[in-house]
Amino acid sequence: MYKIISQLNALKAEIATKASDPTFIGTTRLQGPVVFSGGVSGLVKSDVGLGNVDNTSDASKPVSSATQTALDLKANLASPTFTGTVNGIAKAMVGLGSVDNTRDVSKPVSSTTQTALNAKAPVASPTFTWTAGGIAKAMVDFGNVDITGDTNFFSWSKQ
Repeated sequence: MYKIISQLNALKAEIATKASDPTFIGTTRLQGPVVFSGGVSGLVKSDVGLGNVDNTSDASKPVSSATQTALDLKANLASPTFTGTVNGIAKAMVGLGSVDNTRDVSKPVSSTTQTALNAKAPVASPTFTWTAGGIAKAMVDFGNVDITGDTNFFSWSKQ
């Protein structure tokens, strides 16, 4: 214990001597916790093992080339553009949950569409089972036909 006290007293004397000399340039190794009660001057970043550190805010730091290389391999989350095969995306994720991967020519006719088609007459040689409305005689190549008093007898003249 006496040896430790002796070393501390010697160190204390050395520090006091060097601290009072304004021209002292050098180093003194301090061991244990050191408490500074005022400003510390004369230190540079390399004195405390930070020679490669710049006092730059995170927002102002440039992107490293390693980080930029990693970013270049990524797609933006908003409106991404992909160049290869995209995996892991289900049709429901892109709003196509009810869509099947079927070519149009192979798709069946829906029951709604078939019902609508059943209510239509074919364009070529239609057969009407009801009174057709909105058809003028010229539409069916009877532009010169006149109906006489007898509704069962038509007369026409070709001009």
